[in-house]
Amino acid sequence: MKKIIAIVVGMLMLAVCFAGCTGQQVTPAPVQTKAPVTIQSPTAFPVGVEWRLTTYLNRANVLSSVTGVKPVTALFGSSGKLSGSGGCNQYSAAYSVSGTGITISQPATTLMACEESVMQQESMYLADLAKASSYSNTPGDTLTFYDASGAVILVYKRPVDASAGQPAIVGVWDLFSYNNGKGAIETVIIGSTTTADFGVDGKLAGSGGCNQYSASYTTSGSKGITITQPITTLMACENNLMQQESQYLSLLPKASTYEIAGDQLTLFDSTGTKILIYNKHVSRPATIVGVWNLFYYNNGKGGIQTVITGSTTTADFGADGKLAGSAGCNQYSATYTTSGAKGITITQPASTRMACENNLMQQETQYLSLLPKASTYKISGDQLTLFDSTGTKLLIYT
Repeated sequence: MKKIIAIVVGMLMLAVCFAGCTGQQVTPAPVQTKAPVTIQSPTAFPVGVEWRLTTYLNRANVLSSVTGVKPVTALFGSSGKLSGSGGCNQYSAAYSVSGTGITISQPATTLMACEESVMQQESMYLADLAKASSYSNTPGDTLTFYDASGAVILVYKRPVDASAGQPAIVGVWDLFSYNNGKGAIETVIIGSTTTADFGVDGKLAGSGGCNQYSASYTTSGSKGITITQPITTLMACENNLMQQESQYLSLLPKASTYEIAGDQLTLFDSTGTKILIYNKHVSRPATIVGVWNLFYYNNGKGGIQTVITGSTTTADFGADGKLAGSAGCNQYSATYTTSGAKGITITQPASTRMACENNLMQQETQYLSLLPKASTYKISGDQLTLFDSTGTKLLIYT
């Protein structure tokens, strides 16, 4: 019995010695942890871009294209402030972005009054802004807002920037509206044509509505522009046309920046006020066939004068050799033939026999008397000029 006890005690002593004498410490097993999860952040919200609205959700919950002369804009600042034009009034709001989510406060606006259709569009646009819940900005030139249900409510386009090769402003533009100097933008006189041809060589030329003008211009960066004081011919036209031309020419040197959105060019002064709004010119084929609108005519007294404001005198040269149109009061018809590249012969026109105001009848009589005197013609851009046999200008159409 004593032997058994001794053996047990000996075994216990050996175990204690093994654990304590070796000096080894028991290290706990490492605790495994999950690798950190990387959250992919969405594409940065496009701040600093003055977006142009193209589509909005109207009162009938249908996506509708933007209408009106003035663009609807949205400029999202880096400080969380949103500002822009609703098409009539300026507005401002606060916004915040989280991922692809966006929240916009109810915009505050100025209190100008515009056409009913523009006001209705503006009202819906501002209401849609406050409904925005998320956005997408793919591929980068289109910004789309969605409501809480995921439905599209607003679509913007990024304005066109200058290309690397040459400024996007290069080309011919037709004036559509201008700052009248009384705090308002108004459209050009119906039937008048004011143009701006920005050349690659830095030269600017065009029609002021009555006189031809020329100037030079330079661009800086992607938006800056400087235009010299234009020089013009010295023709005299009707008073309202001369006033429009004078205002137009006075605005050109005030241009400080420009912007192109789609087919619209806008010039701004140094305060950011819109001064001139053009539409991209659409050229017509270089052929006499087609409808032309009379703009100038030889008054028979040694001068070229513009047609009466509001009157419409046309010439429709048919491919079959027939000529017809409105002389301002009466309809007329004739035949014509062309020879070579420049020769033309027009028969004496026949016309209806309506009576109109005396000044309109005098203009019509002179116009119809000039047609048979045409001997040659010239097409330059979108302008058709008829000359008599001595090379004198008779009729100028656009």
